[in-house]
Parts: sequence; C-alpha cells; structure tokens
Amino acid sequence: MTGTSGDTGPQRPEQTRRKDSMARTPKAAAEKKTAKAMKKPAPKKAADKMAEKAAALAPHAPRRQAIVVLAMHRTGSSALTRVLNLLGCDLPKTLMGGDASNETGHWESTVIRALNDDILASGGSDWQDWRAFNPRWYDTPRPAEFAARAADILDEEYGPASILVFKDPRICRIFPFWRKVFKTQGVGLQVILTLRHPVEVAASLGKRNALAEVHGLLLWLRHMIDAEHASRGVRRAVVAYETMLAQPVETARKLEAQLGLAWPRLSDSVSEEIDRFMTPGLRHHRVAPQEGFAEAQMLRPWLAEVYGIFHRWAETGEDRADWPALDAIRSSMDALARPMTEIVAALVQLSQGVAGKDKELGYLRGEAGKRGDRVAALTA
Repeated sequence: MTGTSGDTGPQRPEQTRRKDSMARTPKAAAEKKTAKAMKKPAPKKAADKMAEKAAALAPHAPRRQAIVVLAMHRTGSSALTRVLNLLGCDLPKTLMGGDASNETGHWESTVIRALNDDILASGGSDWQDWRAFNPRWYDTPRPAEFAARAADILDEEYGPASILVFKDPRICRIFPFWRKVFKTQGVGLQVILTLRHPVEVAASLGKRNALAEVHGLLLWLRHMIDAEHASRGVRRAVVAYETMLAQPVETARKLEAQLGLAWPRLSDSVSEEIDRFMTPGLRHHRVAPQEGFAEAQMLRPWLAEVYGIFHRWAETGEDRADWPALDAIRSSMDALARPMTEIVAALVQLSQGVAGKDKELGYLRGEAGKRGDRVAALTA
C-alpha cells in the first residue's frame, strides 16, 4: 500500500508512542532510577573486602588458615604456640594466664578448653582418661550440637583472623570433631605434632597433678597415637621439644617448608625476640638417653617404638611406612584397655601408698632433725 504525499515512513502504533511518552515523564524516570539502585549489590564489609584481597593475592590458599598444635600435656606446646604468635598467627581472645607450672603462660583459650571438657564429658570421659574416646559418640546428635557451639566460639575468639593458632591438649583425643568443624567453616588446616620424652612428661604431670608415672605414660601414648591417626591427610610436621628450645628460629624456618606456608612476621627483629623467649630454663625435667624406659617395663615396647618413630619424623620427616606399626600399637592398646585398667589402678594405688610413706618418712626425718638441733642447743 502506498502512503500519502505527507508520509515520511512507516507509522508506529499508537500504543508504542504512548509508552515512549510515559517513559519520558519525571515520575517514570525516578521509578527507573530506584529500580536500578535496588539491583546494585549491598556494600561489602571491611572483613569481606580484606578476605577477597588476600584470596586474590594467594588464589590457591583458603581465605582462613588454622595452625593446629596437636600436643600432649607438658610437651612444650605453650612455648611453641607463643612462638607461632610471634611469627604472625593470631591468638584467641580469652587467654589462660600463667601459673606456677607454666610461668610464661599457656597461650590457649579458656572458652575452648571448657568446650573440650564438655565434649569429653558428654562422651563419658575427661582429660585424665588414657582410654580411647567413645567412638559411638560420633553416631549421636551430640556432634551437631557441639559443632554449633564450636562455630560460634571460633567467631568470638578469633574474629576475622586470616591465620590463627589453635591449641589445647584435649584436642588430640577429639580431633575428628574439630577437623570437621574447621572444614565446615571453610578454614584450611595445618598440624604441628609436638614430641617430648614420655618419662619427662610423666614426671612433669606427677609434679603438677600428682599423677602416678604409669598413668602419665599411658596418657602420653593415647594422645600421641590418637593425634597422629586422626590428622592423617592433613599437611603436618613433628617438632621435638629439645630442638625447639635449642634452635627455635631454625625450627620455625623448617616448619615453613614442611607446612608449605610463610610466616608473616619472620624478620630479624622477631627472630631475636623468639631467641630471648625460648630459654633452656623452660625445661624443668630431663631424661638422660641411657635411662630410657627402665621404670616402665610393662609399657616399654610401646613407648620405645612410638617415641622412636616420632623422633625420626621430627628429624627427617614423616614416613608412611611407619603407619602400620602405630596402628598395631593403637589397636593393641584399645583391645587391652579393660584388663589394663585394673592393673593400672593397682599400680596407681601402690604408687600413691609409696608416695604417702615417703612423705611420712620425710616428715619424721624433719622432726627428728629439729629435735636433734634442740638437744645440741641444750648440751652446747
């Protein structure tokens, strides 16, 4: 169809012309601007921006990293944790203070320790129990209940920290729980296992907690073999107590290579500070190599093999060929737990009886000395 002489091209429908007219009104323009603003993403928090920036700088690393110190009581884990803090790892907010048994501080969270005590109690155990933590606990609703508490506590204790140090000896026995919590929270893990001669550990526990030697030795075994077994598959390293005391900065550099990370504050000045902190005076109990396990005949084969394996790992690195030997000891210890409980109880009672007699004898000797001094004074 041919248009009239006034036509300049095809005409748009009236409805389209009305839409264009409405779009040009002030009200429509304002509505369009508001809708566009609503589509914009909400401003990001400062912590989120920092995390994204860190992820961009290290795209293959997780946004948050936890250095978990898996350590038996009295193995130098407090000193190691302080060194890790000096190297740039953030500590928890509610720190335990120092005491007579640990004058420089424990460098661990009172809140996390209380949570771990609650977890152990919910499984029918406590920190002095040398037997395996109840494996059936993981099949109950309890882990989910405690996981919610653990997630809140991690946020409260560490905030947005990108690299943190996490330490409490109780973790050795319930590390499968914490490993899952960290994974759920998107926190990467590296593990440091600490090593000290079990006889030294037992002596230290005897002084601090009045534990019989056999009890302390069994605790050492349980913590070491459970921590090792539960942390397989995580990048880890073993640190010997005596090496850490003698060469703390060299130990820190070795850990960098073993764990595949870089310490943020490892500078010359911080190295000097670490050297000043790590003094031989931190070690109060020593065992000469020739003494070995002379006082622990019943446990000697297990103690000697486990200590030997870990000592070798501390010097030359982990060897997976040693896993079957550690698994065999762990299985034997679990299988013999019931009959051993009666034997250990008898040995503990005997040890306490001997200790009581020694204390009584010491008192009598002291009294005799005082009376002797009086007699000497009267006859002078």
